[in-house]
Amino acid sequence: MLTPRQLSAFLKSDQAKAAPSERTAQEATDAMKRTEDTIKKTQAELVQQGQTLSGFTVVTTAFLPLRFCTSVFYLLSAI
Repeated sequence: MLTPRQLSAFLKSDQAKAAPSERTAQEATDAMKRTEDTIKKTQAELVQQGQTLSGFTVVTTAFLPLRFCTSVFYLLSAI
């Protein structure tokens, strides 16, 4: 345990002034790297979702007219 005199000497020293700044800077750098990684993963997921949605749109566009034609054919044959 530090005595009050040792604590006072430490707080006045340059080491005490630099230590929190270095730790804070390192934490900020780590947080920035994690944020960049998260953004890259999110962008990759968005690209995949966009490709999936494009495929779904093509399939829907192809089958919608077929469904309409079969409905009309059914109505005409029911008469």
